Amino acid sequence: MAIDVYQSTEFEPLWRYFLEQLDTPPRSPLAIELIVVPASGWESYFSRALARRHGCWAHYQFRTLGQWINGQLAEALGSQEVAARDAGAFTWAIA
Repeated sequence: MAIDVYQSTEFEPLWRYFLEQLDTPPRSPLAIELIVVPASGWESYFSRALARRHGCWAHYQFRTLGQWINGQLAEALGSQEVAARDAGAFTWAIA
């Protein structure tokens, strides 16, 4: 799995870059893109904005940072090792 990480002190440059990346179709039309978002509320913002822009918004999954880390740990260590972790323990500060 490839991981692309982008950072900025402002949301708008990240959003523009994200939209540019989505203009390139995935290698497989059935591939599911995983998008890590700062908090669960961002899922609806992304979905609504992208559906308006593209007309159709499918084959994407959203995870918070904690959910993504738990998923990676479960793949590496097994689900029993990470079952007690709090997926909400990781947060991003957005100022």
